[in-house]
Amino acid sequence: MGAAIVKVHPDLDLYMRWSTVVDNATHVATRTEMANYLTGELSASNEQAERILTDADQHGSSAYRYRAGHWDDDGFVVNNTPEGWLPRANFAAYAQAIRHDDAAAMAALVEPFEDDD
Repeated sequence: MGAAIVKVHPDLDLYMRWSTVVDNATHVATRTEMANYLTGELSASNEQAERILTDADQHGSSAYRYRAGHWDDDGFVVNNTPEGWLPRANFAAYAQAIRHDDAAAMAALVEPFEDDD
């Protein structure tokens, strides 16, 4: 997938750019801020940015091949402290914790992987 724009909740104006390269959000923003990020930092055209955000609004994510982050997706693997599983139900709180630079809140929302030792 590389990266997708994910709308964190149908009723919130909040989006994450989720990267499967780093398994974490690389940008969190409102729709207007994300459009500006896409056209500025990522050099998308206005039409591309609008299509990406419309897909995220309609499906929960701009990802289309693997449906990652769609409304019916279970969640994402997250490479954070701790490494683990971020359930889709926690996306909004996780994005808000990122916006507030609250590492403890972010960590509390991740379900750690079980240690195989």
